Amino acid sequence: MLLERAEVSPCTRAKDGSTPLSKAAWWGNEGVVRMLLEQNDVNPNIGDWHGRTPLSRATRRGHEGVVRVLLEQNCNGIYLLFSLLYLPDVGCFLFRFYNK
Repeated sequence: MLLERAEVSPCTRAKDGSTPLSKAAWWGNEGVVRMLLEQNDVNPNIGDWHGRTPLSRATRRGHEGVVRVLLEQNCNGIYLLFSLLYLPDVGCFLFRFYNK
């Protein structure tokens, strides 16, 4: 596995500032999100250059399993709250998520 190699960092940023965790959250890959969160040096609250965090990306795409995993890790929802002002579908998703 790549994460077992010393020269591979799970905190490496892409050109847009996203991390492997934010990419996994965007694509809804719950297994990879869990695996990355097990790494000691992964900060789940790091946003990309536009401030989008893994939690906001997963919520925007409607990945309920990933959102649940990130919330269990006490991810910061500040950007998520800000995005509710501009993305009503995020608010609808959260309403459904918490009212199951």
